[in-house]
Amino acid sequence: MNSSKMYKEFSTKYSKLTSKELDQIDNYWIFINYFIHPELHGIKGLSKNFWYSNKGLFGPDDYIKYIRGIISTKYTISEFLFFEKILNKLLWNLIQYMTNTKYDIPMSYIQKNNNILLNMSDNGRSYTRKKIIFNEKEKCYYYFPDYKTVSFSGEKSNKYLKLNRILSAMTDRNLYENLMKNKKYIYKIKSYEFYYPLDYPFPNANLLFYNENSDITWTKNIKDLYFSENKDKWYTYINITLNN
Repeated sequence: MNSSKMYKEFSTKYSKLTSKELDQIDNYWIFINYFIHPELHGIKGLSKNFWYSNKGLFGPDDYIKYIRGIISTKYTISEFLFFEKILNKLLWNLIQYMTNTKYDIPMSYIQKNNNILLNMSDNGRSYTRKKIIFNEKEKCYYYFPDYKTVSFSGEKSNKYLKLNRILSAMTDRNLYENLMKNKKYIYKIKSYEFYYPLDYPFPNANLLFYNENSDITWTKNIKDLYFSENKDKWYTYINITLNN
């Protein structure tokens, strides 16, 4: 079976890939590699979990500088939108595929119709924007308090181990396609070892819900993170007040 046919047949209740998206699967995986494998694009000597390079600590600020520089020169906003839409579909097709079976993925999120009071220690953290996201279709906020632990917890203690392994599959085409063929393959996948979960560098695709927010919202978020002069947009989150 060729890869295009495989992706076409692998579908759930979520949107199927369009013909154009299927034709661009090879280029989609090239796009993903920029986010997942900076060592292939000029960042030398990275340790396995990205924390250190041959120049010392390689932390979130370094990663943001790297990925903004790469993406803003290689892709247009519309191209980014196109490939992130594919990511959104592939991620949630896979999550749905693994759900409601013995391979189920536990998710501990809170769905609220009002703003949510966050731990103020999250103020100014670049990952906070991934913990609370507004779902326009449901007209409510989704809040994932355990977001950071998806990557940080150890193999044996991580209640998100299966989700973590799915995120590993999302970083590697061979892993993803093998998992599409056989759910049991999840037990052969090693945990994702980046310091934040896979969705961290993406403005819209997320671990809380299949994102059907408007293209206007998607495009604004892409512009803010990758095509604006102000990298501080990565550290911006909603002004939170608790309304009972």
